[in-house]
Formats: sequence, structure tokens, C-alpha cells
Amino acid sequence: MRQGLHASAGQEALHGYLERKALGPPRGQTLDPFQQRSGVGDFREYVERGRRFITKDAFRHPQAFANPEHHVKRQPGLGKFAEDIAADVVIPYEQIPHFPHSTAPTHKGQLVCGTLGGKKVIAMEGRFHFYEGYSGAQVIFPVRLMKMLGVETLLLSNAAGAVNQHFKVGDLMIINDHISFFTENPLMGKNEDALGTRFPDMSEPYSKVLIEKAKAIAAANNIQVHEGVYTAVTGPTFETHAEYRLIKTIGSDV
Repeated sequence: MRQGLHASAGQEALHGYLERKALGPPRGQTLDPFQQRSGVGDFREYVERGRRFITKDAFRHPQAFANPEHHVKRQPGLGKFAEDIAADVVIPYEQIPHFPHSTAPTHKGQLVCGTLGGKKVIAMEGRFHFYEGYSGAQVIFPVRLMKMLGVETLLLSNAAGAVNQHFKVGDLMIINDHISFFTENPLMGKNEDALGTRFPDMSEPYSKVLIEKAKAIAAANNIQVHEGVYTAVTGPTFETHAEYRLIKTIGSDV
């Protein structure tokens, strides 16, 4: 099985972006406003194609897709986390219909499906970003795909700079809320009722139950963790001094 990325993944992403923005839809076809923003056409159809492709492996590896419970989007800083998973099957992103490619050279670009700590998990080994030229809808494509596969719990990790002066380099922080005024909302456009309500309740975007479990595990292992607010920005540039001051002023920690 091939692993990793096509050598031309970045070029393909760029070409796709230029075609969507400059060339428009194929002759004789029109796109509604959501399709123009997302560049993905009928999003439900795209997600369903990806689901059907992945579940084909259920016939060869039924244990890999038997009631998956958790989806992990891994930050490269977690090192060899995926190696701790007892993998039943590994699927390169490039083989999954409509799945974006990561252009980061250190990202392997594959789904690792198996068991971790007695739980069925699907882990993303490598991810992609808004600043790579993808739309918000494309960036969250894997999340919607995992929902269609039956996953109920999403675990996210990333490396971020802090504006909280009590934090030190290398500290761990559990996100308990976020501010995302500076990025495109990926739920813009036609709503898919099968994936969720039109107006999601954001009073508890991060599960308090999971946060307490994470804190308890950290305490039991003498690991210091903070809690705080995350502000999402587009990248790829780092923030200016004025932007850092703004992020701190509006109540964010990282």
C-alpha cells in the first residue's frame, strides 16, 4: 500500500483552486453561492462518496470499522502517536474520493484505523489548512466524513502561540472555548440536516465531561495542564504586535 503524498499534491491543490476561482464551472453547469465559496459542489454527495470508499474496506477488515467511537486529528508535535494505534488498515488520503491532500512535507497524509486503549479510533496522520488554498468546507470535509462513518467524539490537537503571560513554551492547554471572528465559518451555505442543525448551540463547544476526564488523567500522571480560550486566525503569517494585543484584549489565551 502506498503511503504519503503525491509529489504534485501542492500543485494539484493550486490548480484546483485556480480552476474554481478563475475558470468557473464546466460548460453548461452553474454553481450556487455555496458551491462557489466551497468549490465542492453537492457536499452531501461528496461526503457520501468518501464514506462508501472507506467502508469498502469493511469487507476486508471488518474489525477496523466496527462502531468507530473516536476521531483524532493529530498535530505533528505529538510525534509517533499513530504508532501506538493497533492499526487494522491504513488508507492514504489520495485514495479517498474528494479528500484534500496535505501539502506539508512532514505530514504522511493517511487515515489510521484501529484500536487505541481498547477503543476503536480513526486517526488523521497529517492534516491541511485554510491557508493552503482550501475552502472552509473542504478543511472540515474529514469531520463530516467521520460523522457519516458513525464517529461521535472528535479529539483535536495543535501547536499554538500563547498571549497568556503565565504560559511557558511547551505547556499544555485544554481548549474550553474559542473565538473565530477572523476565519470563514465552514457551516456557511446550504445546511445538511443529517449532519446537524442549521444553528448549532455553541454554549458548550468543547465537552465539559471530556475536559474533566483529561484534567483527571493529567493530574494522575503529574502533568501540568492549563485551560483557556483559543483564537482562530487564518495564517500563514504570524500575527503583528497589534494583533497579539487585540487577541489578548478580547479574552484569548492562545
